[in-house]
Amino acid sequence: MKHSIIKKLTILHFLFLMGIVNVMAQTSYYIDPNNGSDTNTGTLANPWKSFKNINTYYNSSFKPANWQELNPGDTIYLMDGVHNTITNPGGSGGATDGGSYIGYFRSKDGDTSNWFSIKAHPGASPILDPQGAGMGLKVQQSSYWDISGISVRNSYLEGEGGGITLDAISNAKVYDVEVYDTDGLVMNNISGLKCGGCYEIEIFNSSFYDNFDRSYTGIESAGTNLSFFRGGNISVHDNEIYNSIPITNNKTAKGIKYKHASSDPNAYFNVYNNTFKNLRQTVLQTGTANTHFHHNVIIDSDGIISIDFGGPTHQVNQIFEYNTIYSSIHSLNWRTSGFLVNPTTAWRDADFPNDPENIVIRNNIIYDIRTSYGGENGIIDIGTYMSDDLYNKIYPELTIENNCYYNPNIPVQLNIGAANNGGSSGVLGGAYSLTQWQQDLGFDINSVEADPMFENIANEQFQLISGSPCANMGAYATENNNFTCADAPAGTFFCDDFETTAPLSDRYFEASSTNFQPTDGVGRGGSRGLRAVFDVGTVNAGSIKKSFGRTPSSYIGNHAANPTQDYDEIYWRIDVRTQPGWQGGGGSKFARATTFAASDWSQGMIAHLWSDGPSGRLSTVPASGIDTDGNLVATGYNDFPNLRWLGNKTGDLDLFSTENSGTWFCIEARVKLNTSGNSDGVFEFWIDGVFQKGSYDLNWHGTWNDDPENFKINAILIENYWNAGSPVAQERYMDNFIISTSPIGCDASSSDLIFTNGFE
Repeated sequence: MKHSIIKKLTILHFLFLMGIVNVMAQTSYYIDPNNGSDTNTGTLANPWKSFKNINTYYNSSFKPANWQELNPGDTIYLMDGVHNTITNPGGSGGATDGGSYIGYFRSKDGDTSNWFSIKAHPGASPILDPQGAGMGLKVQQSSYWDISGISVRNSYLEGEGGGITLDAISNAKVYDVEVYDTDGLVMNNISGLKCGGCYEIEIFNSSFYDNFDRSYTGIESAGTNLSFFRGGNISVHDNEIYNSIPITNNKTAKGIKYKHASSDPNAYFNVYNNTFKNLRQTVLQTGTANTHFHHNVIIDSDGIISIDFGGPTHQVNQIFEYNTIYSSIHSLNWRTSGFLVNPTTAWRDADFPNDPENIVIRNNIIYDIRTSYGGENGIIDIGTYMSDDLYNKIYPELTIENNCYYNPNIPVQLNIGAANNGGSSGVLGGAYSLTQWQQDLGFDINSVEADPMFENIANEQFQLISGSPCANMGAYATENNNFTCADAPAGTFFCDDFETTAPLSDRYFEASSTNFQPTDGVGRGGSRGLRAVFDVGTVNAGSIKKSFGRTPSSYIGNHAANPTQDYDEIYWRIDVRTQPGWQGGGGSKFARATTFAASDWSQGMIAHLWSDGPSGRLSTVPASGIDTDGNLVATGYNDFPNLRWLGNKTGDLDLFSTENSGTWFCIEARVKLNTSGNSDGVFEFWIDGVFQKGSYDLNWHGTWNDDPENFKINAILIENYWNAGSPVAQERYMDNFIISTSPIGCDASSSDLIFTNGFE
């Protein structure tokens, strides 16, 4: 590791000398509301009292005498105390125009090496409190901002904004903050945090609560704790978002809303690992594509809604999974305690021609105690009022599966087009019991209606006790965390669950790179697993190479499984997860099964399983180093010019997309050699047991295997090779690597495995 660090520093030094790296001189400024003075110099020994000397101003004549230009890489440290000095950026109306703020920054752009920072001084707990006379903090038309360790309270919004407002900003992190008691007008989208036109935003480890219009008397929510408009690539995770008890119908806030969709069809909105509580009208309202709402705990709140808010709306690739929803006496049940999807085709355009498309509700637990249901408020509601044309559009785009529903008072009700069924809007749909929902519509085939058996509801402990019928659902799903190689099914001849602390070199003939190593806690269900670490620009983060059967050299055959056998057909499986917020797709080379045909690593066939670019889908890329007459023509490893390429096929799931980051997937592939001289070889794969793509007419080896001395399938390589280099520093995790002569399945302990291919 030392050598690696020295090498990086040497390269950085060289780039600096060449003028390629722009390393800015960095300055720290200090603001102390109790002991500072704005006539000071802003140092730790002589701090300022307020933001006046560092804020952005509309006109240079509005700047105070001690004003300093904030430069990329600079940090503003806030000391203990209440920061309540109101400032104005000025405007065409003069120095007191332009709004009122504690801190205001505009047109301040950093870069990946030089972030602007506003943070608590170590050990301090600063509070920004405009005392109802303005906003707390606004950063506008800027980039690369880091905001942490502060509280913002008692902001009042004169127009649109929030206690913290990010406006047309890119690359920002907001964490370890607390925003509460924001006030303003609900018609102006009052929010604790507002983000308009923002890209590459991460908000985490923070609390947002009681941000709403105190004067509001309507029947709907009076505000929103966090709101987003346009922009894209936003992650909100590991936060507490709530209203304080007691709450009333007109004195509450929503959780999160994304009101006007991103125009970028690839932009994501990820919301995960949050706790939501006592929220009026909705926990989440989203109208943007690539929403991934998962592993959240929702307590005593109204439900999750995908809906048109009267602005650009794109209901494409919206996935709601692994959430635990518990609704009790404080729930307001404005509409649904579970999920509401009101589809629209009104915003279709060239980038979203099939909107709405691919709406997924799966692996959730919904515990509801209401005593009656209606056409507008089932435990799930699809298209409360919709035409038959819209029904026919949304029905095939819905995937609803593997959920747990429970109401101790009455049977659950699930609705699609139920509120006006038989009326002017349309006649299709209705209200269903779970059994009817399954039998009549084909939804929720693997779902249950049963008590999930929470550990302790009174203490808000929503983990599941042993024996729960919903163990693979909700925010605390076990997700196969009990699998070990002892559970591997019949036919398995190699299995690695990475639980051993023995080095990889004890069981693989190659295990390259310190960037790809077994690590505690990164495997499925928190077990031990493989961790691949990519730095910015990393091309090769490491691989493992496992041989089996007869091999052409002692090197390749080192630790080979069953070294005297030949394999015409094998199945293999590995589980994979990318870290939340993963970017850039799969990087290309993920895995391959191959025939090492000679000691120089010449390859008779290669069943590449590669990713296809930014979407992160996996593709079969079969190739042969043997001509159709049965002659080995490839020389050495990856002799691409001499390979016969047999036709790519791309799967259907965006496996390595950002919206699917943070979720475990099980990959299984099957490879079968052709019979002598025939084109009947096979290469196919599944993800989570769902068939993706397959080829069944492959001529892998011609007649080459007629010679019993020639080699058959004898190795699988698991890889982390990124052709263009990783765009950011990020990690990928793998677990449960199995090779078998029989189907394995994604419940690897099951012996009752059913697989289908493209012909069945």
